Amino acid sequence: MLSLEINGTALDLPKEFSLTLNLKSPMFNDIGDYSFPFKIPCTDRNKSILGWKHRIETTSNQYEVFDGCISFNGSVIFSGVVRIREANLDFYEGALFVQNGSFNYKVKEAYLDEQALGEIHFANENEALSFYNTIKNYSYPDVDFQMPECFNYDYFDPPTVDAELMSYNRTSNSGMMKLLSVEGARMLLVPMFYLRFVINKVINLMGYSVVDEFFSQGKDLSTLVIYNSFSVNDLYWTIKDLYYQVHMPHVKIGKFFTDIQKFFNCTFLVDDHLTVVRIVGNQDRLKALPYIDFSDNILALSNQISDQILGVQLSMTADNGDKVYEDLTAAESDFFDHLKASVQTYADLPGRPITNLLDLRYVIGENKWYQFGNGGANTWLEVSPSEFLYINFMYGQPLENSKTEIGICMVCPQDEVLGRVGNLGTDYAKIVPKLAFASLREDRSHNMKVSCYPYSDDFRLIWYGTNGLFNKFHRDWYDWSFSSRKLIQVTKQMSYLDLKALDFGSKYRIGGVNYLLSEVQVTLNMDCLKPAVIKAFTCL
Repeated sequence: MLSLEINGTALDLPKEFSLTLNLKSPMFNDIGDYSFPFKIPCTDRNKSILGWKHRIETTSNQYEVFDGCISFNGSVIFSGVVRIREANLDFYEGALFVQNGSFNYKVKEAYLDEQALGEIHFANENEALSFYNTIKNYSYPDVDFQMPECFNYDYFDPPTVDAELMSYNRTSNSGMMKLLSVEGARMLLVPMFYLRFVINKVINLMGYSVVDEFFSQGKDLSTLVIYNSFSVNDLYWTIKDLYYQVHMPHVKIGKFFTDIQKFFNCTFLVDDHLTVVRIVGNQDRLKALPYIDFSDNILALSNQISDQILGVQLSMTADNGDKVYEDLTAAESDFFDHLKASVQTYADLPGRPITNLLDLRYVIGENKWYQFGNGGANTWLEVSPSEFLYINFMYGQPLENSKTEIGICMVCPQDEVLGRVGNLGTDYAKIVPKLAFASLREDRSHNMKVSCYPYSDDFRLIWYGTNGLFNKFHRDWYDWSFSSRKLIQVTKQMSYLDLKALDFGSKYRIGGVNYLLSEVQVTLNMDCLKPAVIKAFTCL
């Protein structure tokens, strides 16, 4: 039996009352807040429970909201707040908004740097410095943060001439950080927190546990840190008191988590009933062998032929306050200034006078890029976008754009193991979130340093390269999206237990074909479920 309750008391519902659920997989859809409109009769019971809102003469608060839930056969489906929009002697009309108890609602407007992520207090500066020097021998989960070295020649305005102040967490020949430079200035000591720690801590603070099947796999992803430029060794900030949140970017948690998922092509699967967030890699789900048999009670299958995806542009949004990013963005602007429409074959590439020097075109039939006049040649020669692009990435035809504001620390040309950034120290709260690896590496002088660097031994945070971000986490997914997947509409009679057991992170098999579910729409009547309409993609 379907039930709508206000503060634990069931409302009178008409026999024809129904509720339509539209459940969406975060792997394929942007997930917002759920809301369920309803219209119920103006019975004495409903009037009493809802505060007699139909009475025009009432002095009660017309904007009052109620704690409510929708349940089926005694099991809660959704809970939230109920607002009444219209009330008269015939009916009450309103909606249940799924808010309280919803993970997506909790993180939507909350800021990362306003969360109580943790704190450490030391007796004095020397004790603090000793601790910071010790943690280089550990990594997550044994420690929450690391102190990696990173160049920043633009931290001060005007720029400093003290070479010891041109990088964060600079170590001496002894391999140790110190409080003061030779010239007596305070060194830049900047803790950078592990991404896995921040994700797990924030999810725990929201009242959820974490099942991490993505970032916990292998050592590389466990060494990722979130860059910041807030030095604890400052005249206005004591090194003895470390508050974690001041080293976080000022970004909404919901936006930060969304960008993390886009950047790594992973998904945070939220179970609000069990209060669990499961993190999975999308390509891992595509290749996974286990499946759930879904062949019973299939009423219809229909091939939904959608527009073909022919290409994608991925981008890391530049931090406008970072001079290193600005330089790279300026260099990449030449690529887009010379980018022209794609052609089908090499023979379709136009010559003079239609073509200008350094024009770039993508040849669809060959899946290759060509530039006119490259190297002085008066013809079209094959090139790779990696010769021009760092922040942006082009795959297939340059048609779509998917941006994410997760950057990386740039490679510093003076040292092969350290990254480089270019933001002012006073702009620490304005920095676009950046990621980098923080791990012990050997420099040219054979000293071991904890570097802040976009490369690990087996993985590059930049798009391009055999071990680059795209090859590692995106290529198979986009190849599947471009060519082999089909969108199928399935009509299936489901039970309530089937509905509760749905797992968007699992494969389902129907008639020998595997699917990943995208959407499930089902209408619940007072005493039964109508056949569900399911949108699913064929997969391996």
